[in-house]
Amino acid sequence: MEKVRRTKRFKRKRERKHLIRNLPIKWSFMLYVISCAIVAVVLIMFEFVFFSTLMDDLWREYEPYSTQIEHYYSTYDSSIIYSYTVLESDLVMIYDEYIQKYELYNMLQVLFVPVLSFLCIMATGILFYNRKLREPLGLIEDASGKIAAGDLDFQLTYDRQNEMGRLVTSFEIMRRALVSNNKEMWRKVDQRKCLNAAFAHDLRTPLTVLRGYVEYLQTYVPQGRVTEEKIASTTDVMHAYVTRLEGYTTSMSMVQKLEEAEMKPEFIDFDLLTQRLKSTADILCRANTLHFTAQGSGTVWTDIDIVSQVLENLVSNASRYAKTAIRVHCHINQDHFLELIVSDDGEGFPDALLQKGIAPYSRLNDNDIHSQHYGLGLYICKTLCTSHGGDLTIENDGGAKVVATFEG
Repeated sequence: MEKVRRTKRFKRKRERKHLIRNLPIKWSFMLYVISCAIVAVVLIMFEFVFFSTLMDDLWREYEPYSTQIEHYYSTYDSSIIYSYTVLESDLVMIYDEYIQKYELYNMLQVLFVPVLSFLCIMATGILFYNRKLREPLGLIEDASGKIAAGDLDFQLTYDRQNEMGRLVTSFEIMRRALVSNNKEMWRKVDQRKCLNAAFAHDLRTPLTVLRGYVEYLQTYVPQGRVTEEKIASTTDVMHAYVTRLEGYTTSMSMVQKLEEAEMKPEFIDFDLLTQRLKSTADILCRANTLHFTAQGSGTVWTDIDIVSQVLENLVSNASRYAKTAIRVHCHINQDHFLELIVSDDGEGFPDALLQKGIAPYSRLNDNDIHSQHYGLGLYICKTLCTSHGGDLTIENDGGAKVVATFEG
């Protein structure tokens, strides 16, 4: 029983200490000011008592030197009105010394009032700064210097739940936002490098072919060694490559716009989301059988336009390669991400694509120059998923299977 009481007392003491440590700055300052006033009043009272005692001791020290001389004031009928005591004239020097000491003590007694008040205020300010302000301000100052130097590899922690604690927490949130923005910036830079490299690589082939045909025509047409049919077929091939180059430039511009697009997530009912996705998939799968399933409830924090665009691209790709059926499954995974799984019963992804991963301008058939698909479908979907905090993966499972995730 005694142990339980001690535990309760310790718990109450700890709660009071926690409450005092986390008092708002304004209430803490007021508490320090009140404490300062109380201490100052107590010190001034002691100071008054001290100097009053000194002056009493001073009087007792000089009292033996005084002589009781009575002076009388009387009326015409010789009746005494009053009398008083004075010092003898030969004790004037001692009396002057007494007066000097008495006035000194009296002056010090008055002077110590503002001095003690000032010292109490200074001590209170120093104590308040050291206990309430120095640590959080030091943390913020150090963090500011590191951020200015480009160093974001640190973490701010402060265990107080007052205004300064919230300020440090806000600074930590800002640091995390900067880290996230930097990661996003470098991700986009890497994507842009990859896109530019792929774009330059794919431009090389059609440009080489066009240069070869131009040199061929320049060499043999003047000599009359090329028939009209050959010229016509050559120009058809050149036109196909020019169209391909135009498609590359258009797709490049489109991908850049997608990378710069701003995500606009909002809360949307899961059932409403799946209904919209199913309607979109139904329209795109008229030539195939669609099996659409969904598992989840409540609301989802997502950008419906991005999710719909990803679904459209994936289902469009699947409809081109599926034999008879396309399966779409939508659910919330264990990481609370919205997950779209699109699969078909086609031949699946080639091993080269699975090994290299998703990259721009990587097509299943590089020899088909008349194809209007520039290997961007999966890359666009991956870019959109990444911008939404998710990812996109591909695999073969009885056909092609794509898993797209979106942070919710």
